[in-house]
Amino acid sequence: MQLFFPEAYQAIDFTHLKFLQQEVFTDVTAKEKHIVDILVETRVKEEPGLILVHVEPQAYT
Repeated sequence: MQLFFPEAYQAIDFTHLKFLQQEVFTDVTAKEKHIVDILVETRVKEEPGLILVHVEPQAYT
């Protein structure tokens, strides 16, 4: 986050991190289901509410 999104990194409250279980998201228009690899709940500093960070690592041979 700090390297690629420095402004977002400054705004995120890293003292509140909650790793959530994998969830399935359905794209109704394409009739596809996607499973989230890593999903983290956190907060923005000095703002109400939550944000979700979805990380999907990729590996190629």
